[in-house]
Amino acid sequence: MALLISTAVLLVVASLVIAGFAVSLLGIPLAIAFVLAAISTPTDATATETVSEGRIVPERQERLLRMESLFQ
Repeated sequence: MALLISTAVLLVVASLVIAGFAVSLLGIPLAIAFVLAAISTPTDATATETVSEGRIVPERQERLLRMESLFQ
């Protein structure tokens, strides 16, 4: 289960970085490009919910994932 969650987090971060650099190629400053990419990429909560769908997740871990998504 931890491998699935870490993979989901890694994919979200990778898509943020790729989208940020792609947007910056349009002439937008890199900091603003990353903000735009962060807005348009799925959150960790969305990614982990999709990956863990249909699986039994311990209540504590599920609560931690939901709290973590508040920081995005």
